[in-house]
Amino acid sequence: MNDYDKRQLTLILKKIGFFRESDHSLTELSSLTNDIPALINVMEAIEEPWKEECRSWWWDLEEIYAVALDRDKSALDENDKQIVFKAVDEIENMVKKKMMKS
Repeated sequence: MNDYDKRQLTLILKKIGFFRESDHSLTELSSLTNDIPALINVMEAIEEPWKEECRSWWWDLEEIYAVALDRDKSALDENDKQIVFKAVDEIENMVKKKMMKS
């Protein structure tokens, strides 16, 4: 893995950390859903199957956010938070494993 991709993976972990420390608002979720795919897409040497799996977990975040907006929710309910944190945990674990392999 090249240094550029390591920096992108580190940024994903930082974004997840910021989200975990936040109030878990829709604004914070929006930021996370915007940043993760952008960071994944610019990686140069990470294999496509890994990116696709990461995107599949990101999609869960995107769906929760889109539904919340559609329903004019002002905050995530407990069920939404469970789904969001499952996806965030999975992305975080994938990134950490990838970084350990390098």
